[in-house]
Amino acid sequence: QNWPQPNGAQPLAAWFPPRRTPVMLNIYDLGKKNETQVMNRLLRVIGSGAFHSGVEVFGREWSYRGAHRAGTGLFCCEPRGCDCHTYCESVFMGETFLSMQEVLSVVSQLEVQWAASHYSLLRQNCCHFCEVLCSQLGVGAIPSWVKSLAETGAAVEDKVESWGIGRSTSPGPAEQSPRRGSQTPQLAPPALWQFGGGSGGGRERPGWQTPTPPSPMRAASPPPQHRPPQQQKLLQQQQQQQQQQQQ
Repeated sequence: QNWPQPNGAQPLAAWFPPRRTPVMLNIYDLGKKNETQVMNRLLRVIGSGAFHSGVEVFGREWSYRGAHRAGTGLFCCEPRGCDCHTYCESVFMGETFLSMQEVLSVVSQLEVQWAASHYSLLRQNCCHFCEVLCSQLGVGAIPSWVKSLAETGAAVEDKVESWGIGRSTSPGPAEQSPRRGSQTPQLAPPALWQFGGGSGGGRERPGWQTPTPPSPMRAASPPPQHRPPQQQKLLQQQQQQQQQQQQ
């Protein structure tokens, strides 16, 4: 029966709230091994575990996985029917006011953002995707124990990187600046006698100057009487060349 309505009034159906659809979070033990199931039963006591998860809405379950290929990592399957993992339990997340078409529109937008090649076990996995999708559906965040293990691993990784383990983050001894007020020792070129002598002999290397008097920062040169004859001859020749240049 059509009820009479005043001018400008909305239809009677507009006064009823929109249809609400339940949203479920389906949780799986990661993989198919019995060891993982036993481990999760133990870790669940302390609020943690290795889990896969998917969001069920309008009769389909949506989740995310990684792969070495281009394209999105999103996929859907029958509720509680993911073949790669062992179903564990379901958590009621609430009810969404979005229609099926609106939910599909949200998923289409997330397909672009969640590429398969961007998968990260600690920072961008299926649980992180379910958190974002549940937020878009208006039902809030997923339980903390579902994503606790990945968050703990990411925190440990950040801490290790802050310590600089595995990579150099601080300058080495040669890169560190000297303290204020201290004198930086100047490295002088080695004397000619350091390049040869003895039975092997030696040649003068180009670019080296006549050895200067020894300073406290370096070892003193041996006295002339202890130098090999060949080196004494080289020093005399060098002194003669310097005198000729000065003249």
